[in-house]
Amino acid sequence: MNDLHDRLDDYLGASPATTIDLDRIVNRGRRARRMRVAGVLGAAAAVCAVVAITAAMRPVALRPDPAASTPAPVVSSAAPLPTADRLLAAVREAVTEAAPEVGGLDTFQRQMRKCDVHPGRMVPYDEQTRAQACPRDMQYPEQYHWEGRLTRDGKTYRVAVSIGPVVYRAPSPPSIDDTDAQADVANGTAPRLGPNGESVQVFPDVLRVEKPDGTGIDIHCRADDPDAIPNNVGPFSVAELTAIGLNPALVL
Repeated sequence: MNDLHDRLDDYLGASPATTIDLDRIVNRGRRARRMRVAGVLGAAAAVCAVVAITAAMRPVALRPDPAASTPAPVVSSAAPLPTADRLLAAVREAVTEAAPEVGGLDTFQRQMRKCDVHPGRMVPYDEQTRAQACPRDMQYPEQYHWEGRLTRDGKTYRVAVSIGPVVYRAPSPPSIDDTDAQADVANGTAPRLGPNGESVQVFPDVLRVEKPDGTGIDIHCRADDPDAIPNNVGPFSVAELTAIGLNPALVL
């Protein structure tokens, strides 16, 4: 290599003097390259930083809270029926179940006792005047009375229903030697024991039931036209009357 330089120097002559510092130029080029590399790296770093900041600022989709998205259970705010309304609905249902042929159940109207004569008479119920109508009845506020005109086979009957508290007394079977008591049970004049301990006394036109929980039920029937229908019958058979009084929904 040195021999080639010498031969070129001989052919071309001595190189003209120059003020250019090649080492300086080389070093400057190296510095520029390093600066360009540093600039590229810096720019890349800046881009990464911008991307990271943008990602950090982007809204994050939150997972829905299962408890928040689940609808709250619906709680019924309906108040329970007043006792009188509940019992009247139960009476109508009991009659429908025991004697579906009987009509006129919508004619039942609540009554109260008016004590202007002894032992009193029934008049349409009025909450405002009840206490003055029969003060002694206010000792037993849970007394409910209804009257209606029920129909069956083209005939009309007046039917009165009373429900109130009683002192329950379980009927005891009469002694086998007491023939009179046995006869009373046979013809219905003595109470009989119901399937759930009820005291049951029933006739073709009258029912009396006392339940162990202290609920008493009385049903009285009579013909709307005594000249056309015997007065001691109603729209129910004895079995139907008994089934009505034993209906479990008829409780205070």
